[in-house]
Amino acid sequence: MNVEAILLAYKWPIVIVIVCIIFRKALQRVLSSRDVGITRNSIKITGGQTQAEPAHVPHFQDNLRPYERVIVDKQVEQIENDPLYIETPVTNRLKLVLRDLARSNIVLHFERVNGLIWGSQVRILQDLNAVPEGVELESMRTFFDSAGIPTDVMETYPFEQYIGFLESSELILRDGTRLRITDLGRAFLTFLVETSRTAERPF
Repeated sequence: MNVEAILLAYKWPIVIVIVCIIFRKALQRVLSSRDVGITRNSIKITGGQTQAEPAHVPHFQDNLRPYERVIVDKQVEQIENDPLYIETPVTNRLKLVLRDLARSNIVLHFERVNGLIWGSQVRILQDLNAVPEGVELESMRTFFDSAGIPTDVMETYPFEQYIGFLESSELILRDGTRLRITDLGRAFLTFLVETSRTAERPF
């Protein structure tokens, strides 16, 4: 399993670990309060009432393998020692961490899309980027027809699926019979330029 796959599979455990570290003292105060009840399936604020059967709350890292825990712990340490993190007021640190997580998720998404997208689909994005108001769906069929896709592939991967890949990747938006590029689609084109990726690829 490569690092990208590990980060993708465990992104939420990583966030939860980081959040717990940042707010560990506050969490300890809240969880020890009589106004908080923990059951097997939920945590409830009871306004002074206590739950009869408080459940054990497992450590959030319990699901990590040893080598994954080393990676997570090292990343947490790097974040805690980052000057930007240290200089950020405690009340704003969660927002800072979540913004960095969101940015990392976008990069991972772009890397996955880049590994799958065809050259003609990149050219569709470039064409749509030049026409903010969008274009008719059928006018994009010429990209599909002229891409040099083998006949046997076209039989199992028709035009609708070809366009559907761009839609499901949230790079374009279909509005009736028209297609428009999304903000994420424009960001993906910028990503290709900044990382020296090219539209010269199969099909």
